[in-house]
Amino acid sequence: MKILEILSEQVLDEFSTMHRGIRKELEKKGYRALGAGVDQEAYLEPDGNTVLKIFGTQGNRKKLSADQKMFAKWADFCQRNSDNPFLPKFSGWETFNYKGELYLQIRTEFLRPSGELGRAISKLGDALDYGEADYYNIATKPRTAGSYKIVSNAVGEKNVPLLLNTLLELIHKTHKKKGYNWDLHGGNIMLRPNGQPVLNDPYVVTAEWW
Repeated sequence: MKILEILSEQVLDEFSTMHRGIRKELEKKGYRALGAGVDQEAYLEPDGNTVLKIFGTQGNRKKLSADQKMFAKWADFCQRNSDNPFLPKFSGWETFNYKGELYLQIRTEFLRPSGELGRAISKLGDALDYGEADYYNIATKPRTAGSYKIVSNAVGEKNVPLLLNTLLELIHKTHKKKGYNWDLHGGNIMLRPNGQPVLNDPYVVTAEWW
């Protein structure tokens, strides 16, 4: 089931504060905790290739946060464009009950830091966002030529147009939506084991919206 379908069926105040017992049970089954943010926890599954993300709420607030809803829309967009190799793979949006309380979870692929390549892609995205270069001259502009060369060497010249078009589409969506900003820094660009770069979490929430 898609996340938007789940949220449309659930009363938002049903979602529960993250229970500490969830981590203990998952670790007993061979899951490894990767980290925790506000209202979410991430675990590497025993297969070593898949990450389980679990979403709860914080304190007395029972509604899903703006950050969670933004992530849900991002994951939904990626699922609708699953043939794009520059987008992460998500699967298995579903709710589950733990000790009578409701949680939301999704699985995604395990990705690794991208280093210099991620910084180069981020620079191209920022240049497109700020109008420092356009799609047609990004390879020759002084501020972007070096980054373009790093990216084209890594992904192949024939694949660069798809990457640039993906960046432009994501930037366009940002400008059409109030409440969040473009945030594709190098740390949000990851790598698959085969070296394929993946654009990950390119937005940051600036206000409550939904």
